[in-house]
Order: sequence, then C-alpha cells, then structure tokens
Amino acid sequence: MNPKETITRKISSNLSDKEQQKKKYIEIGQEYKTKRIALGITQNELAKMMGISPVTIRNFEKGKSSAWRNLVETSYIAHLKLITIKRNKVLQNM
Repeated sequence: MNPKETITRKISSNLSDKEQQKKKYIEIGQEYKTKRIALGITQNELAKMMGISPVTIRNFEKGKSSAWRNLVETSYIAHLKLITIKRNKVLQNM
C-alpha cells in the first residue's frame, strides 16, 4: 500500500469514528430527553435547576458536542435522579 492510500484510509477511519461518536451523542441525548419528559420537566426548568442555559440543554439533547459535554451529561443525570428520588418520597408519604 502506498503512502497516499494509507492516509486516505486513516482519514476515512477518522470520519467513520466521528460519525459513530456523533450518532452515539444523538442517541444519548434522545434517551435523556425521553426521561426528562417522562418526569414532566421542561428544558427551561431543568436548566434552571442545573444553573445553565436552556440552549445548553437543547444542544445536549440534540447530540451536539461541546467541551463541557461530559460535565453537562453528569449533571443532567444527577438532576434527573434527584427529581425521581424526591417524587418517590412524596408518593410514599401520601
């Protein structure tokens, strides 16, 4: 294989990896959006709880990548769990 073919394969492989990562981010965002909706929480409400902008929530749920993606995902998950725990406690005390 000549050097040009090697470079072309590496570029194709990298594009494929990026496309797969983008698809994964979209799937994760949709999964969390579904959970948020099931809890009856709007993007604006969740953003306010998290101390971030609603645009950040929208971008996360659409699968858009950012330098803060891991932090947003961790906080998003924690807040959904906290909401679920609080609701379960309220229901148990009824």
